[in-house]
Amino acid sequence: MLSEAPTFVMRALTVDLEDWFHQIDVQTVADPAGWPSFESRIEANTHCLLDLFDKAGVRATFFCLGWVAKTYPLLVREVVARGHEIGCHSHLHRPIHELDESTFRDDLRTALRYLEDAASAPIRAYRAPGFSLTPSCLWAIPILASEGITCDASFFSGRHAHGGFPDHDFQTPFRLRHQGTELIEFPATTLHFGPMTLAPAGGGYFRILPYAIIRRLLAPRPYVMSYIHPRDIDLEQPILGDISRWRKFKATVGLRGSRSKLAKLIMDEGWAPIGELLDKIALEDYPIVIF
Repeated sequence: MLSEAPTFVMRALTVDLEDWFHQIDVQTVADPAGWPSFESRIEANTHCLLDLFDKAGVRATFFCLGWVAKTYPLLVREVVARGHEIGCHSHLHRPIHELDESTFRDDLRTALRYLEDAASAPIRAYRAPGFSLTPSCLWAIPILASEGITCDASFFSGRHAHGGFPDHDFQTPFRLRHQGTELIEFPATTLHFGPMTLAPAGGGYFRILPYAIIRRLLAPRPYVMSYIHPRDIDLEQPILGDISRWRKFKATVGLRGSRSKLAKLIMDEGWAPIGELLDKIALEDYPIVIF
């Protein structure tokens, strides 16, 4: 475990900018050619998030799919115009471990082209779909660095449905070195209860846990990484017919109170986009992790 903590409160506010049907390992939505046939809810849900952030006076990093930037460039431009940062969440939301080095680079380059065109700015931050960066996929780090990425937010300490580092416990930002390249890593905030790994600042765990418990778990931590999806506040989102009961439960649990819960959470001190937090710490103050 990395015990070195930042000397000030760091609350990384991040959004995975994808639509409700961008789900991994669901056959109905596996082919991107069929995505335009599904009802799109990303614009309305993103506007709700932007309004919440405006009201709280906070800014966030939006890790956006290249496909979203290609399909809804005006939405990405509005996110930027309202003061937020754009990061890359891949082009077609495919886990890294489903790709090889060549297809990963092609997907990344395509995403960056659409994102940089829509945002009118270089993209420097990346998050893997489903936190799918794993010990066996670290070959992606040099590729990210070679394409201009300087900061990654793909590490999940513990087991995750699509990735994770079950033998490590990363709870503060660090300098990740691999094969002669280096990125600043902002890991997801996780807590371990026996064999279980919880991520109370994002996704299903954020929706299912009462706000008082989330507040109690996160308040003592000098560093927290949140990750919200537009669908996390959408009580009326469609449900795909071919998902399991467990997946349906995960997709719908806690939706009724998630918007008000998020509004309370972001009123706390220190929430900011990753780029702003990076500017507050000297490079030499980050601990170094070598893989």
